[in-house]
Amino acid sequence: MTTSAPSARKCPFHVPTELDQDFDILRNPGHTEDPYKALAMALEGKPRIFWSSTNPFSKQPGAWVLTRTEDMRTVLRNPKLFSSAENAGFSKLLGENWSLVPLEMDPPHHGAMRAWVNPLFASSVIPAMEPAIRETCVQLIEEFRSKGHCEFINEFGRPFPVTVILQLMGLPVSELPRFLEWEDELLHSEDMGVKAKAARQIKDYLVEQIADRRQKPRDDLFTKATIAEVGGAPLSEDEVLGFCYLMFVGGLDTVASSLGLHFQYLAEHPELQERLRKDPSLIPQAVEELLRRFSLVVSHRRATEDTELAGVQIKAGDWITIHTPASAIDETLHSDPYTVDIDRPNKAHLTFSFGAHTCLGMHLARRELIIALEEWTQRVPGFRIKPGAPLRTHAGPVYGVDELHLEWN
Repeated sequence: MTTSAPSARKCPFHVPTELDQDFDILRNPGHTEDPYKALAMALEGKPRIFWSSTNPFSKQPGAWVLTRTEDMRTVLRNPKLFSSAENAGFSKLLGENWSLVPLEMDPPHHGAMRAWVNPLFASSVIPAMEPAIRETCVQLIEEFRSKGHCEFINEFGRPFPVTVILQLMGLPVSELPRFLEWEDELLHSEDMGVKAKAARQIKDYLVEQIADRRQKPRDDLFTKATIAEVGGAPLSEDEVLGFCYLMFVGGLDTVASSLGLHFQYLAEHPELQERLRKDPSLIPQAVEELLRRFSLVVSHRRATEDTELAGVQIKAGDWITIHTPASAIDETLHSDPYTVDIDRPNKAHLTFSFGAHTCLGMHLARRELIIALEEWTQRVPGFRIKPGAPLRTHAGPVYGVDELHLEWN
C-alpha cells in the first residue's frame, strides 16, 4: 500500500511535509476482519515516526505516531519529558478537569499515588483472589459446555473478567449490560456527542456509588479510595472519582478484548490447543506469547519541552500516539512477529505498557487469562470457529473482537 502526500497541509509549521501522513485505519474496512493486518497496511511505506492530522486514535487535531517499540519505550520511560496528563481525556469530554488516577498523573504526585495503589493489585494478593476467579470461570463455561457451541464474547469473554472486576469494585453484576453499553459508547463510538453522553452517565453513576461508600463502607476498591490517605492527607473528591473511573473503564474492556483475540487465534490453531491440553504447564508461557502477539492498547503522551526522537524534531505541546499494536508487529523487535511461538525465548512486549505507568492490574490480568485457558482446555474439547458464522473484530483505542462463534464436538 503506497502513501501519497496530503492534498493540503494540515500539520503544524514545524512538521516537515514528508512526515505529514494519513493514518486512519478505521476507514479501512479490513479492520473488522483483521485489525493487525489493516494496521500493517496502514503503516506500509510510512516513516519510522510521522505526523498525522487524520489520526482517529488521537483526541487532538494531530499527533506524532510511533511505529517502533524502541521509540515507544523511550517515551514511556521519560514521564517528565512526555506527560501523561489528559492522556485519556474523559473529563475534557465533560468540560471538566479531573484526572484518571494514577493514569493521567505525572511525577512526583504519580509516584506517591502509585505507592498507595500498587499494593491493591500486587502479585502477592492475587493467589487469595484465585478461588473466586476460577469459580466464576467454571460457572460460565458450564452454562454452555454441553450445548457444543457459544458466542464467545457475550457468553464468556466479557462476563468472565468483568464479573471479577465488578466484584472487586463492589458493583452489581446485574448491571453488566448497562455498563458495557456505556463502555462501548465511550471507547468505540466516533460520535463525540455519544462519547460525551456515556462519559457523563459513567461519572454520575460513580459519584452516587462513592457517596454510598462514604455512608456505608464495604470491603471493596471504591471504599478503599474513600478512606485512603496519600502523604498524610485523604484523597480529594476529584482523586477518588479519578481512581474509580479508571477502575471502571479499565476493568470492563482490556482483559475481555485480550480474551477475544487469544481465543480467536486458538480456535484457528487446533495444534496449539492440543499441546496445551496435553501439557497445561505450558499455559503461562502461551499466555505471555499471546499477549506479545496481540498488544492492543493505544495511549498518548504530550511533550513538555522541545526534544528530538529518532531524528525527528518534536516541539513542546506536541501529542504523541503510542500505538502498541504496532509493537506487536514490529520486525525490529522480533524477526517473525506475526508467528505465535510459545517457545520463543524473548517474549518482550508493551501490552501492559512500560515504565512508571506499567499497568497496575497486570498480575490480575495474567491470572485471569491463565485460568481461562486452563479451564477451557480441560473442560471443552477442541473448539473451532463455527463455519459461516460472523466474525467481527475492531481497531480503536483498544483492539478486540466483537463477535466470535465457537463450536466443538
